[in-house]
Amino acid sequence: MFKYIPYNILKYQLYIFQLEEYDIKIFIKAIFKKGFFANNNLRKDLVWTSKAKLLFSISLFLQLFISLTLSYLIKVYLLNMIAFIIFFVFIYYLSTIFSFIFLASSSKLINPIETLIKNNIINNAKNKLKKFQKLKVIGITGSYGKTTMKEVLFTILSEKYIVIKTEGNNNTPLGIAKTIISNINEDTEILIVEMGEYYVGDIKQLCSITPPDISIITGINEAHLEKYNSMDNAINTKFEIIEYSKKDAFYLLNSDDSLIMKNFERYSSKDKVNFYSSNINNSNIKNYIFYQDGSGQSFDMDNIGKIKVTFLAEYIIGYISASSIVAYHLGMKSTEIRFAISKLKEVNHRLQPRLNSNNILIIDDTYNGNSTGIEEGIKLLGKFKNRRKIYMTPGLVETGSLVKKIHYAIGKSLSKTADKVILIKNGVTNYIFQGLVDNKFNEDNIIWFDNSKEALNKLFSYLQPNDVVLMQNDWTDNYV
Repeated sequence: MFKYIPYNILKYQLYIFQLEEYDIKIFIKAIFKKGFFANNNLRKDLVWTSKAKLLFSISLFLQLFISLTLSYLIKVYLLNMIAFIIFFVFIYYLSTIFSFIFLASSSKLINPIETLIKNNIINNAKNKLKKFQKLKVIGITGSYGKTTMKEVLFTILSEKYIVIKTEGNNNTPLGIAKTIISNINEDTEILIVEMGEYYVGDIKQLCSITPPDISIITGINEAHLEKYNSMDNAINTKFEIIEYSKKDAFYLLNSDDSLIMKNFERYSSKDKVNFYSSNINNSNIKNYIFYQDGSGQSFDMDNIGKIKVTFLAEYIIGYISASSIVAYHLGMKSTEIRFAISKLKEVNHRLQPRLNSNNILIIDDTYNGNSTGIEEGIKLLGKFKNRRKIYMTPGLVETGSLVKKIHYAIGKSLSKTADKVILIKNGVTNYIFQGLVDNKFNEDNIIWFDNSKEALNKLFSYLQPNDVVLMQNDWTDNYV
């Protein structure tokens, strides 16, 4: 019943608006899909930022003002105080149900002031950065792997240099600008910038703030395809980092990614581009070992020597290789790089292993939300021998017209790898189910849950000692 209280209705709809990063068009679509009232399975709660407080206050004021005005007109017409009260309660409650209209309007109202403040912060960041001509900027973009690449680079380069990186989700123009203003000083030697993008021109804008001396593209796939509308738009946006880098910038691309390899020559000549790879069959990787107890993997890398890491996924080889290439380019020695590699730690919620007392290995990949990461996870699951393999997922979001193809392929891959599959009921997991059963996976080994919260609460009742469980992706409350 609490979800029908006006305060909670407004707060819930504002929460969805916040999750959609205050994009009005997408927010309204989300409200009509999710419903006007909160359900009992919300994973998180509204973060009361300054913007959230302002939008809430303006929306509430508009709702009250309109309700009082219309009710007063009714009172004047009927000359009846009881009618005034009844109409006020009715109109106000109706306005809260349609809070999304008032929230969108409030956002439009504050947009000019917000834009002015943002532009001022961004311009201050640009001007500050111009003072440090010797500072090297490393820009990282891609549909996947940006955060892990950033963290590996930061650890290795910090062995010799004073390095600042963008933290958390500060990969927008404002977030990057705030990092520059707060953290950069005359001692800073390297700035690593994770560049987030959803629309054509996003990377161009970020490069105007921090034009890279070194540009890295980790990979391209259909992530956020609903916002891009086409794969061509997604490809063009990623390669903006090459188009808008500094003159004579150092380019580093993932040679394992087919869309990068098919398209990079449209943006730069082959002799100006450097490549890295995660392939364990490369000539520079020898004596590869994957440890069945979930403690990691080891390998010998040319010019570096023997490496042992706690990361489980093979892609870490590519990130170490890429970071070593950048480190050599900036003047580090093999001994410095090798020592720095020994300090690497897994990135939270990205194929992060956790072993419990019953020797159940939980692999937390809940921050992964793209098909390439899904493929890597299924590949990793298949490397475990003599363990029952369990896979849990709600599927992927924002895959646009490829939604059926992508999720059917996930089911097909899982049918050859997993022993049990746990699916969360939503608009995409039925395609995974179809891919499983069409490829002769036993339907009795498919477990359904209504939501992720319920699945997490009941997960351990389905587990046995020595199981390995891969938890991939975790939808936020704005998706259905």
